[in-house]
Amino acid sequence: MVSEYTVTFYIQPASIGDDKDTADGEFWVRDANDGELLANNSGPWSLNHSEDITIDIDSHPVIEFEIEAQSSSPGSVDFDWAFFADDTGSFAQITADDSELPITEVGVWDTRPPILNIDSVSSTAGEVDLSWSHPAAETFDVLWNPESQYVDGSPDESNSYTTIISSTSSTTAVHDSPENGNNYYAVQAVENGRSLLSNEEVAQITGTPSGVSQTVTGDDQIDVSWNYDGDANFVVEVSEQGGAYEAVTTTASTSITYSATPSTNSHRFRVRAESAGDEGGWAYTETVDTDPSNLSVTTVASREIGLVWDGIRDANDYEILRAESTGSNPLDYSPVGTTGGLTTFTDTSLEDGERYYYRVRAVYPGTDSQPTNEVDATTPLPTPALDALDTATAREIVVEYTLTDNSSDGDLTIERSDDGGSTWTTVTTVTNLSTTEYTDSGLLDGMEYAYRLTRETDHASVQSGTLPATTILPAPTGLEALDTGDESIDIVWDATHNTGQTRVDYRETGANEWETFGIVARDTVTETITGLLNGEEYELRVVAVTDDAEEVDT
Repeated sequence: MVSEYTVTFYIQPASIGDDKDTADGEFWVRDANDGELLANNSGPWSLNHSEDITIDIDSHPVIEFEIEAQSSSPGSVDFDWAFFADDTGSFAQITADDSELPITEVGVWDTRPPILNIDSVSSTAGEVDLSWSHPAAETFDVLWNPESQYVDGSPDESNSYTTIISSTSSTTAVHDSPENGNNYYAVQAVENGRSLLSNEEVAQITGTPSGVSQTVTGDDQIDVSWNYDGDANFVVEVSEQGGAYEAVTTTASTSITYSATPSTNSHRFRVRAESAGDEGGWAYTETVDTDPSNLSVTTVASREIGLVWDGIRDANDYEILRAESTGSNPLDYSPVGTTGGLTTFTDTSLEDGERYYYRVRAVYPGTDSQPTNEVDATTPLPTPALDALDTATAREIVVEYTLTDNSSDGDLTIERSDDGGSTWTTVTTVTNLSTTEYTDSGLLDGMEYAYRLTRETDHASVQSGTLPATTILPAPTGLEALDTGDESIDIVWDATHNTGQTRVDYRETGANEWETFGIVARDTVTETITGLLNGEEYELRVVAVTDDAEEVDT
């Protein structure tokens, strides 16, 4: 503790003068409490006069300084008469020229230290409440340092306190930005020079960690780190899937590696500092998922399927898993691609009419994530082309077609209708998908048939349009007149068609229009045409007739 102070009385020009300047006057230094004279001197004094006075402040804690400035020469120059100490400032000072003299100035230096108390410390709020008292002073500086500035209970003369509140008239203060760990405080009165420092008080602050973050490095591993100024132990807790926080560990380090349960997706951590029985506030990470989610199908087009999902922050990449039957774990699927970190994927060059099942998992430096929900989609099956119906051969139709899909599954069904499409009969089911035509034989002559194709795989079916065609209707042959009467002619023919009827027509030779004599059953091959004119020549014909065609033998 400082027990003696040296103060300096000096006289000097307030501005530049010369060495012939002089000043005259007198000063007194007294104990302010009992009036004891501690120092006295009088002039005249020459330019830049100074003298040191040593004062025992233990015996004389409150000191009065009196200056009587009487005259100065030259009279137009301002002089300073003052008592001054390097580390406290001036206690009494007169600045004047000769025309303003004589002047007397009295100053009091109260060296008594304030008495400091720490009223409360809040680590969670980060505040220290201070109060102090002093018998006389009304203006104070509040000082702080993270290290003690006292040696053996007394202030270090070379202390490096920082002034955190300057020239306050209050006797209370709140320090709202203490550092984590120890915070040392002192107070000093600052009226007419500085008092001795108050007692030093310390406040322990257990702060709140900052920059708390988590990084997922694998489905079963999460790195958690934080920042903290000072020494402390740290309590780390985790909330999984939005549940209650549970203890993870207590550590003196500012990072941990958490072993996560792969089946647990959502994690949020909190960290709190503990020091000297005090607890700081909780600091929280963001909630971070380890697994992608909400996989859905966005597009289904020819031979491709588009996917989208909700990504996760720390994934390096995403791997697409595909199967042709539903699965329950990654081993049921085959990887078909990665996305470079994108959360969309289009699977191309697929098989037509096939159902595909998908899941997505995140790729980490460590263990990959759990797969997403499963989705499925079936690629479209293109319609087969019914190209043509070839009727060149009697009683059969060649169905010509083209399969436009790339699937090796399933078959092609060829159907036929003989009633204009009201009912359909399966003609054949083609399993050899490399063929391009089928011959439908044993058909009726002169009959119109319609055809359609149905292409079917294990997961899709599509039907073509219809195409009609009429089989060849053979004409009757061998028409011959066997006998004639006055008004009749007997005729005979060969019937070659296998369905329908035969119509018998006649006309007078040279006439334009035919007249029908009658229609007979298909298997009837003779007829007598009656009601003819005597002696008239006639042309005759027989016609094979169906609902869809007719063919003449003349």
